[in-house]
This record gives sequence, C-alpha cells and structure tokens, in this order.
Amino acid sequence: MLDQRAWGEQERRTQLLLYGSAMSVMGGLLAGSAPLRGRASLELLVQPFGYQTAAKFWGITDPKLAVLVDSIVGGTPAYRHEFIAADVPGSLADLDDWVARTVLNPAVPLFREARYLLAQETGIREPALYNSVLAAIAAENATRSGIANFVGRKSAELVHPLKVLEDSCLIAGQADPFHGRRSVFQITEPLITFYEAVMRGTWGQLRRRQQATFSSKVVGPHFESLCRAWATEAGQEAFGTCPPRSPSGRSQTRAAVGKSRWTWPSSDQDCPASLAESSPPARLSGATSWTSGT
Repeated sequence: MLDQRAWGEQERRTQLLLYGSAMSVMGGLLAGSAPLRGRASLELLVQPFGYQTAAKFWGITDPKLAVLVDSIVGGTPAYRHEFIAADVPGSLADLDDWVARTVLNPAVPLFREARYLLAQETGIREPALYNSVLAAIAAENATRSGIANFVGRKSAELVHPLKVLEDSCLIAGQADPFHGRRSVFQITEPLITFYEAVMRGTWGQLRRRQQATFSSKVVGPHFESLCRAWATEAGQEAFGTCPPRSPSGRSQTRAAVGKSRWTWPSSDQDCPASLAESSPPARLSGATSWTSGT
C-alpha cells in the first residue's frame, strides 16, 4: 500500500524501487489506471549481456566455445552462479558433459527455467498455443504465414499471441532484409530456443537424436543473429564507404547481411583469434561429439 501523504511530501524524498523479470507484470505497474501511473521517474529495461561481454563474464576465452555456450544460455548473468553453481565448461571437449550436467539435468534449476519464463507472464492465457508459436519460430518458421501453417491457425488468430510475446520480450519482430514488406520473428531468449528445438518432446533420446538439431536450429540461427548484431555496429573500417549511386538515385551495388552460416571447418586456421574482441564471427572451426555428431 502506498502512503499518499508521504509520497506527496517531496521534502522527505520518498523513493520506491521496484524490479522484476516478468515484463508483463512490470509493464502493468505503470499502465492505465495503475496506482503508479505517471509517478515513475525512470523505467529502465536491463538487457542481457552481449556475446563479447557474456564470454568475459563466463571466463571463456575460446571463441568457438563462447558461441556455443551463448547459443544455449544467452547473456543472463544469473544463469552462471545462481542456476548452475558457477559450473563453466572448461573446453570444447567438456561441452558435452557440461550440457548433460546442467541444462539437461533435472536436479539443476536451469533445466526448467525455459518453461518458467513462459509461465511467469500473466498475459499468456493459452500456454499450449504460445508454446506452439515459439516452437514454430525455433523450427525456422519465422514469418507470420510460416508460424500460422506450423501451428494450424489463421494468421489473424496469431496477432494477439505474437503481440503478447513481443510485449513480454520473449520474441522480437524485424523486417526481413530480403523481403522488405515481410516481418520475421526471432526468440530473444536462447534458452527458450534450446528448449523448444532440442528438449521439448524428446526427453528419452536427447543426446543422439538432437545433435544435428542443436547445430542447425539452435547454434545456426543464434550465430546469424551475432553476425547481424556485429554488422549493425561495425563502422567503415569493416565495410568501407557507401557505394556510389546511379543517376536514378539507387545504389549501384547491394549488400545483403543476414545469411551467415555456422560451419564446422576441419582446421583451426579459419578461426580468428580476435573474434571475442571486435572481429566479425565469420567462420568458426571446431566441433564436439554432442554438437556435431562426429
């Protein structure tokens, strides 16, 4: 209960700090007829760590291993200490065992975290439908029509679920770089992508049947997002100046960014040592038995 008199007496400088991870709940505190409507002086959305910061936070210096870990747990700081007791894979060879003893271990809190992230959002009324939407995006059916076909609903019926997931910061929509009038959606929490693509519905045969799925549905799309993020922030030293324009005003050359692919070269020569600092994650080499199936 808010003390209206204390709130109004500015000489007492009463301040109230509220924080939480459920975006729909936190957003509702300042919306409509909520008691705090118009009284907030700051609304700060704390973003997860980026790839480079997350690698340093986890103490991972191998860029290949950093991408693989980031594609599973993302940049949420709490996952390292509170959820897995600071258990960090020591090398690429240790990644198999690390996944088995953390993300796939029912005794570890991280095992159920992806489901809890969805359950904590109060705006989600049909969990099965929202899980199906997330599963569609994780399976690379990222357009509205692709999601509708995967779910078995009409596109118009998915307008509200997609908006709720966007407002909850679980997915993000962006213009398709190859089709300007079409939007594509991406799951913003890597752990949900891993759960939907690898864990959900295949509990009994995770280690063998889902190796290829992990590489193509989890690491691949996440690696593409890292490349897009890097390309967005890169300066002229990476791409040069803008291309000249023709008399019609159109650029004479066209560059398409967004189709980078995760590959597993047989040599370490294709792996730039400066990836974790500033270089684009263009081609990373190396593999483990769990991720590549070799």
